Amino acid sequence: MFDPRVNGALVRSAFYRPPRKRTSDLFSADAECVFRCDGVEHPVLDLSASGFLFASPNGKIWNPGAEIEGQLIIHGEPVLDSKVRVARVQALATGSRVGVDAQQTIAVIDMLELDADRAFRAGLQAGPAAYANLLPKNYLDAVSSIKDFLLYYRPLLDREESRIRAKGDHERPLRDLVERSFETLDRRWRQLVTDASRAGWELRADPAAHHAAKRYTEATITPLLKGCPLIDRTWNKPLGYAGDYHVMEYYYRDEFEGPTAFDQIMHKLFVQNPMARGVVSRARFLVELMDAEHERLARSGTSEFAVANLGCGSGREVQIWAETTARRGPATWTLIDQEEEALAVAYQIGHKAIRGAERPAELKLLHLSFSKLLRHPEAFKFEDQNYIFSSGLFDYLRLDRAQTIAKALYDRLVPGGRLAIGNAIGPNTNFWPPEFVADWPILYRSKDDMEAMAALLPGSAEVDVVVEPGGAYYFLLVRKG
Repeated sequence: MFDPRVNGALVRSAFYRPPRKRTSDLFSADAECVFRCDGVEHPVLDLSASGFLFASPNGKIWNPGAEIEGQLIIHGEPVLDSKVRVARVQALATGSRVGVDAQQTIAVIDMLELDADRAFRAGLQAGPAAYANLLPKNYLDAVSSIKDFLLYYRPLLDREESRIRAKGDHERPLRDLVERSFETLDRRWRQLVTDASRAGWELRADPAAHHAAKRYTEATITPLLKGCPLIDRTWNKPLGYAGDYHVMEYYYRDEFEGPTAFDQIMHKLFVQNPMARGVVSRARFLVELMDAEHERLARSGTSEFAVANLGCGSGREVQIWAETTARRGPATWTLIDQEEEALAVAYQIGHKAIRGAERPAELKLLHLSFSKLLRHPEAFKFEDQNYIFSSGLFDYLRLDRAQTIAKALYDRLVPGGRLAIGNAIGPNTNFWPPEFVADWPILYRSKDDMEAMAALLPGSAEVDVVVEPGGAYYFLLVRKG
């Protein structure tokens, strides 16, 4: 008999599929997770308890529904020896991507344990020289200077903080210590970061050296900064990725945060990195663009305005719009993100700002998995917009995916509407802290790279590339023809 009290749970269980994760996120760089079939090893791209996706070279034909014998291997050791069924095949210019369903459960936890054990043994045996020997002198010198900086100032500040606390009434004196010390260290730190960033940028063309630089830095520098809230958050990635909305809020607050004076100073130095400050300046820039679009529309006699923010995070743009722009008529905001918690925070911040400023506006929330969006750009199910922007998502998208998403967003514009897509600028002299210390890799793009994002747009589209006022991010600006 049908029971509505339990049917929903039963249906969800019946159609539940374990989430797949990229092997690059699951395992160490030396794990080399592959699927061996017919004597050929195919790199495994993502994995779950029920199946995996592997890359296959051109010329090999895979038939959906076929069963194939093979081994799933990590660190050269078979962890699954079984038949798998070909579920889907995606043909690409460089070969195929083949998704398979396993006929027995893949023990992902056991694979993680094996990887951790092998990584520990390898690290214990190799020592720091295994990475240092792969690095040029200018990078080693830059990291050494930063390590000296941290090892000198941390105990110095700790001793002074202890002395101040021992006197009793310490709140104001500690604040003075932090502010005074920050002013002294700021310029010195900026130069150290610039030197390390320049040396690190030269390594991007050599994957082995770049990997060694990251591991060496994470072993020698990152542990000295774990008390810094920003580094702790980006390194541990509690939501699965570094640049979550909590990190963005650190940037907007721009305060001294952390348990000790040293931690507070370092946190402030990180949130005042030009790339971090650019997050705030680009938000204001995007709101100014929106206001200009709203004004243009209002002059035509239409006061209502629809705007969508893809990858909204905490949605601070709504607050900036409500508190700083002229009143031009009602606006409907569609805020899109993959984190429900981020959407809840965005709604709270936006709703409070709209109500406080008495602005005629509506907030719509759209929870949308970015991984699903990449596979199915048609998932953009919202009304056509006057203005669409995305400030940070494209930092993570390879060019072909960026082009596809840009086209999908363009298609959601009304005629004459505007699209704004942001991406970090490369070459970059400030990228060392996120890239090497915080394990926060993104794609840095040139102006030509940004223009290439518009390759799938029709010839009638008006395309321009500009730099936001903070000088850290390019924006591809598109007018729908």
